[in-house]
Amino acid sequence: MINFRNSKEMDTHKALSDLELMAQSITFIFAACDTTSTSLSFLVYELATHPDVQQKLQEKIDATFPNRPICKVVSQKFMWDGKYGGLHGY
Repeated sequence: MINFRNSKEMDTHKALSDLELMAQSITFIFAACDTTSTSLSFLVYELATHPDVQQKLQEKIDATFPNRPICKVVSQKFMWDGKYGGLHGY
């Protein structure tokens, strides 16, 4: 967008103002964040309500990343441990 705005070939009637350029940039940034957070929320909910799928995913992660204790520590402490508001009980 910046290159287009600074281009000498640009038609001045179609130019974006600085405010419009900033607004479009903010829209791009927050639109991506919203989509990501919505997708992750859906994923976590589905895993919480389908323990069989949760177990299968954990097995695939363990098979893909063998001997990676940090993966196990993170998943146990922050995802599955009720102490941190985990997914147990859903």
